[in-house]
Amino acid sequence: MLPYNPLYRVNYYQLLKAHCLDTQPEIELYITNYDGLVTHKKPKKNSTGN
Repeated sequence: MLPYNPLYRVNYYQLLKAHCLDTQPEIELYITNYDGLVTHKKPKKNSTGN
């Protein structure tokens, strides 16, 4: 995750550095509140409920 990001965006730089990805995806991915799953849908609310 990107630090201090209320939308829980996936940090591609860390995944590339750890050799978990070969290339950076062209879409933004977000970590959901449901068991830490990943989605391409941007959350409507941030963690504070705003």
